[in-house]
Amino acid sequence: MGVSDSLVSRIETGATAATDERAEQIAEALDLDIITVRRNLGLWVPDSQDEKQPDRPGDIAEIREEMINLTQEFGARIQEWTRRLEEIERRGDDEQDRPERPDQTG
Repeated sequence: MGVSDSLVSRIETGATAATDERAEQIAEALDLDIITVRRNLGLWVPDSQDEKQPDRPGDIAEIREEMINLTQEFGARIQEWTRRLEEIERRGDDEQDRPERPDQTG
């Protein structure tokens, strides 16, 4: 691993903190679990309740279905907003084409 005895000693005594990269090298060289190595080196490890559990296929399907529903809902909204804007633009064009009314107050 290219580590001097003095560096190992400093890490063991806590005089020097091991880096994340060094922890990975140690884990690989000794064929150990990275969490075990990090814990023994005093590096941060996630609490067991904080560890992300892999999604179950049912969760993924549920999320995918929700995304599809949202996409359809937003698509419908966008179409409605587009229709309204076009209607407003047409009304604006119609008003510009109309002759001005003479002022009847006078």
